[in-house]
Amino acid sequence: MSVVIRTAESPAERLAVWRIRERVFIGEQGIAEAIERDGLDDIAWHLVAWESDTAVGTARVVGLDGRNRPVPPAAATVVKIGRMAVLPSKRRLGIGRRLLDTALDLARQKGLRRAELSAQAYVVGFYEHAGFRVEGDPYVEAGIPHRRMSREL
Repeated sequence: MSVVIRTAESPAERLAVWRIRERVFIGEQGIAEAIERDGLDDIAWHLVAWESDTAVGTARVVGLDGRNRPVPPAAATVVKIGRMAVLPSKRRLGIGRRLLDTALDLARQKGLRRAELSAQAYVVGFYEHAGFRVEGDPYVEAGIPHRRMSREL
């Protein structure tokens, strides 16, 4: 399996991102479309994992300013990584880790020093292996238990 990670640039690539998120978050996890479409996609970087010409995974990087408000990552002090999804048939092959590492590398290249995320509770260990630490108490978002996590870059 040869998978390439790149930033979604074209409308077709952005549609591929949405199709993965729609399948995983709305279809598989039952998250309401109104929650999934949070209005931040236009200011975010979107990463796509491609196997040949098929999109198999995605991650979104949104910037946060000094007041913790969403901004384009290039204008941020912190990045928030989210909307990470890999198609069911491609899970446990290292694609999620490659997406995460690419997001962290991209943030470092832009001079950012900290990354945050809101992890679904069942994948906290995945993020801990990537250097993230749990912060605060558990909470429920979109009906799913989550933990806030962060790490320095």
